[in-house]
Amino acid sequence: MKTRKNEYPVDHHIINRWSPRAISSDPISDEQLMSLFQAAQQAQGLAQRNPWRFVYAKKGSVEWQQFFDILDPFNKMWAEPAHILLLVLSERGSSEQEELNNSLLTGAACQFLALQGSCLGLVVHAIEGFDYEQTYQILDAKNYTVEVMFALGQPGNKEQLPDFMQLREYPSGRKALNELVFKGEYNKKGEEDE
Repeated sequence: MKTRKNEYPVDHHIINRWSPRAISSDPISDEQLMSLFQAAQQAQGLAQRNPWRFVYAKKGSVEWQQFFDILDPFNKMWAEPAHILLLVLSERGSSEQEELNNSLLTGAACQFLALQGSCLGLVVHAIEGFDYEQTYQILDAKNYTVEVMFALGQPGNKEQLPDFMQLREYPSGRKALNELVFKGEYNKKGEEDE
């Protein structure tokens, strides 16, 4: 099992959060689910705006099947057991900058949701491989931007995954801080060689 290494102290909930694909068909409780949304509600906002909207569907419902059907084939391979499929939207803004800010704030809410899920021992895996245009039609979401989908559920066994996915079922690495953090000015040295 690979682990992440940090250069400075970080709360164990943060450093240990990752997105497994091995997910069981066991349900998560309504209390656990609402706890995720409560955590997301606490994310930072600009001028008290909370532009995110969460639309979820439970396995066995017509809506869950609609959400599942718009996944690409790769994600269908592992997400089928998920108890909850969750679509995330952000309000459209009156300007390009406001739209960007709304997406940023929605991303922060998603991270709070994912972190709370990790604290509860749940799988919270973000998915971008789905049909965004069909999502707009399913949800009639003209005034919103479709941001991402999540598969939520209890942890499963990696052996249930196809062999090639089992090889990737560990926390992914992160870039070193010196590639991400700059004091006073942005130094592109090194990136030009990529």
